[in-house]
Amino acid sequence: MTVSTLRKSEQTERPDYAGLNIPAAVTVSRRLAHLIAEHDDLDLAIGALLANGNCDDLLISRLKKRKLQLKDEIAAVG
Repeated sequence: MTVSTLRKSEQTERPDYAGLNIPAAVTVSRRLAHLIAEHDDLDLAIGALLANGNCDDLLISRLKKRKLQLKDEIAAVG
């Protein structure tokens, strides 16, 4: 197999939930809940760091970037 063949097969394969006895909707809702919780936690952390006044601008930028990534993931899942 070539690398491109492996990549194509990775992109087309979907998880098989049949043997787990867990409906896919439950798995998706858990993932969505996890993403939302992480997004909210970052929001609180950013607010606390900014309220402190003595914070690292690079850290704030990284946290905000991660928060935006989570927002995109939430939109894709939900």
